[in-house]
Amino acid sequence: MRLSPPWAVLAPGEPAWLEERVRHALGLDEEEEDVGFHIESPFTIAPGGSHYHLLYSMDPASANEEFIAEQLSLECAEPVYSILDSDYPGGECVMSYRNGIGETLDVYPAELAQSLGCPFPDDGRPPEPPPPPLKEVALVEGLHSGEAALRALEEAEEEEREEDFLESELEKEGFFDDGLLSEDELKAKNERRETRRKELKEKGGVGRRPLPPGCYRLEDTPKGLLIADGTAHLGSAVVSLSERFPLATVYSLMAEPDLRRFRVAVFQRGEGIGELSWPPGEWSTGFYPPVSEIKGERTLERILAALGIPAEWLQPRLDR
Repeated sequence: MRLSPPWAVLAPGEPAWLEERVRHALGLDEEEEDVGFHIESPFTIAPGGSHYHLLYSMDPASANEEFIAEQLSLECAEPVYSILDSDYPGGECVMSYRNGIGETLDVYPAELAQSLGCPFPDDGRPPEPPPPPLKEVALVEGLHSGEAALRALEEAEEEEREEDFLESELEKEGFFDDGLLSEDELKAKNERRETRRKELKEKGGVGRRPLPPGCYRLEDTPKGLLIADGTAHLGSAVVSLSERFPLATVYSLMAEPDLRRFRVAVFQRGEGIGELSWPPGEWSTGFYPPVSEIKGERTLERILAALGIPAEWLQPRLDR
């Protein structure tokens, strides 16, 4: 889905301060001294309705959102977000930065901007028709504790952030700059890197962050725990749950509200063991072995009944 603008940064702080810090990070002030005249900022700042503000540009060629967000996050107490349009290779991307460390978020860019009081500006182009909204619901068969599920997802997020932190620190210390090393030198350096990784890990400092309220919709049922999109999308959460509850089978179902197209993926121990899509092949990810039935059923109506998922859970929620 095309965004307007094609790239943006959402950051807390006074607009004038944000502009000064971004210009400094981009080296524009030094460049001005060299050339002897004023250089316009390659971005616009739109003041938000709260303490967050929107930095953006309508010029895709000026995209430098991740670097800007990373640098600002070193001076901001709250997260700084970068947003990149889906027209770029790799597709639409939203990143959250704290202390220079980024993590990918599974959120809608426009909803994030709106929630922070920074709606995207109108560029005068006719809006594209939005794609049909998708909902994802999963059954964690064999699990009956929503608290345990949320705790497991918090642990998974903590581990991911810790790994990002370790990789970032090791890179800063030059452990990934191998250059022209002999085999023995490379082996010795790898051993030092692993020793340093253990030291950094023992120090800790990343810490667990509780998931925000309403992140996921949860309900215990006789067949197991139902978990669905809330303010965040399930995405990789289904894989994390199947990793952390190895005795459980996780059925992830995604469908359009009219229920004409759907996909069911089955996970055990962090591995996708089967996938059924309708129409056949149209929605298949191609990552998992194709199957012709789920719990002996082939139609969406009967699959929903077999999994104990109410059809209304696949409809957009009005209370969001």
